[in-house]
Amino acid sequence: MQEINQSVRRDTLGRIGSFAVGTSMITASYYSWLASGYLNLFYIVLSWVMLLGGIYVIIRSLVCEPVTVNRLFEGRTGLILSAAASSVAAYAYLTYGFVRAGGQAVIIYLVAFSILVALNSSGSTPRFMNLTKIKLYSRTGSIAAILGLLLMAFLLTEPVLALAVIGASLALCLLIPNREKTNIWITLSLFASLSAFSVGALANLPRYGTDELAIEMYAAKLVLAGRNPYSFAYFTGVFHVFPVPLSSLTPVVGGGFVSSLMYPALSFEVFLPSLLLHVDPRLTIVAFSSAVMLILVYHYHRNSFDEFAPIALIVVTLDSLILEFPAASVTDSIWVALLAASYVLKTRKTVSAVLFGLSLSFKQLAFTAAPFYVYYIYKERGILGAAGFTLISAITFLAVNLPYIVLSPTQWLSSLTGPVTSRLVGIGQGASMISFTGLYTLPRIYFAGAAAAVSALLIATYVFKHSNLRYSLFILPLLALFFNYRFLFNYAAYWPILSLLTLPEVSRYVGSHPTTSSPGSSRLFPETPASGSKPSHHMAQPSKHSLTWIVVCLVIIGLVGAAPAVHASTNPVYVDGVTSLTKVVGGPDIITTIVVNISHGVDQTSRPEVRIFDGQNIFYANGLLWNASVLRTANNWSLYRLVPMAPNQSLPANTSFVVEFYLSGYKAYFFYDGSARIYDQPFFQVGLHIEAASQRSYVSSCYQGVQSSYVKVAPLNFIVRYYYQQLGVC
Repeated sequence: MQEINQSVRRDTLGRIGSFAVGTSMITASYYSWLASGYLNLFYIVLSWVMLLGGIYVIIRSLVCEPVTVNRLFEGRTGLILSAAASSVAAYAYLTYGFVRAGGQAVIIYLVAFSILVALNSSGSTPRFMNLTKIKLYSRTGSIAAILGLLLMAFLLTEPVLALAVIGASLALCLLIPNREKTNIWITLSLFASLSAFSVGALANLPRYGTDELAIEMYAAKLVLAGRNPYSFAYFTGVFHVFPVPLSSLTPVVGGGFVSSLMYPALSFEVFLPSLLLHVDPRLTIVAFSSAVMLILVYHYHRNSFDEFAPIALIVVTLDSLILEFPAASVTDSIWVALLAASYVLKTRKTVSAVLFGLSLSFKQLAFTAAPFYVYYIYKERGILGAAGFTLISAITFLAVNLPYIVLSPTQWLSSLTGPVTSRLVGIGQGASMISFTGLYTLPRIYFAGAAAAVSALLIATYVFKHSNLRYSLFILPLLALFFNYRFLFNYAAYWPILSLLTLPEVSRYVGSHPTTSSPGSSRLFPETPASGSKPSHHMAQPSKHSLTWIVVCLVIIGLVGAAPAVHASTNPVYVDGVTSLTKVVGGPDIITTIVVNISHGVDQTSRPEVRIFDGQNIFYANGLLWNASVLRTANNWSLYRLVPMAPNQSLPANTSFVVEFYLSGYKAYFFYDGSARIYDQPFFQVGLHIEAASQRSYVSSCYQGVQSSYVKVAPLNFIVRYYYQQLGVC
């Protein structure tokens, strides 16, 4: 292993610090979206700014020139950013308080960011760029991260064994003396606590927390029975065999939920051992999630970056949701681990290509990295090397999927294109929020075109600017995914971790390739030379730089200009208004019934689909799912009664909301500002259902007038669901 010199160490410390800022910004963007309730413009804009800003910071952390992005967090610029973050945090607190889920995390993040940047900027030199204190940074950061994990595990009442492992890891970090191998023990302690937290979280969440895992397990069950899962248009009864919460199902425009396989074959083949051994399939996901962290540590060790390995794992904890995803049945860590292993083992050409083929065989998200990764291989090995890599990856992909392609080629292809061609409802924190919430409706094809156009632009930029963007191959795809019609946070969470793998090579490359660019310049984002100075050779490239930004501007103008052309200005379905809102007396402060009047010039016999976006926190990414029944109808209008599909889909009272009404292929929206009177239901029945880790109780009472009842439960992790039934109506 080649030792690293002081300049490389300093460069790496600056990059990994900026990387931590970018990663935490992306994570904080999720919590800002969570706090926005789809309708809060302040938090929506804040979410987009932090997400795109975080991507920008990470790209700047990976450019193949002396790192300069960390200067944003130093000196006067740092103090200005610190003041700005404090101001935004104060505005969020004064305007929305400290009670919004997600909003709390955003305020805490902004305050912490403000304090750390202020400390770093307050001296004549940056306080956190001292190479002699790297071990101190590692130990302090690890202690803070493990302490945070221990507190979260305690509040979530994770099993005693998980608490013990995290507690032992914390004690080791506190007590181990400063020696040559200290960083190795700190790294192992941090890894053990991260893995223990992920395993412990399994006890608090349902075994099948996503429809994806349930469908994949059902497909594996069909394979063991000797049947081809791709030959089924729908998996009838899948959610009876593998129960999934209603809020975790994927609604389809026009009615129903996704119950068919939409992924390549490895997505279910990897769970065959779990099915055969009758073990929790989430343990497989946890194993791959831990493998991602092990691969990261191994890669840093192999490149003699051991002293930065604990800091890299601390960055992983900043992307905290990836620790909870395995327990929540989110399977993305599997394709990420395979892609990470492929990159780390790229010198073993055949093994690397096979691993990449396996990553492609698990989930389509891996394909978004393929153009960048293949071009990276081409620049490293030449045309023959890239062709061989692509061929072996393709053979691996075909080998995994070949039996199903032979048996049902059309169904197999239809399944793989399903996420794009199926009429799935729009969700997530991406650009499509402006459409599916009714603010400015645009068809799905518009966002597919936008994502394709941005992808083409990013690929072209990566090719023409490869000398500077060489190691940005795993973060650029995230920019294109932002324009996807469905953009959930698990689509974004793992790209910073994949990009973290490239950090040692960036620093080594910069150390071995001195540039004539000034320390504050970048060929990606060049600076204007000072007045009276002569520009260097690299800075005097206005034609290339201008061409890049001309293309960017043309794409933006094209996207903005195309929007009015595809925007539906007329609609035969129109919501005239909400005629009444009702809620229960003495029960929870929720709306139980909405009556709406719909004008339409379409078929009245089709069953309408209803989704509601409320102005409070996003507890369910799909919004609130309601049923509609006809109360009265005429030639061109109908009166519908709306009720929630399940008690946990009830609408909080005294809040603004948007009703999305889908009828006969058309969407209509109604915006309610929260000012209308909500009528009390005079007589009703309420049941209070409380679920805890090892405790279930059901209390049912009948109330009339203003009678009420309260139930107290000790565990912190209980979920309260109100079950109500209107007597003689439901």
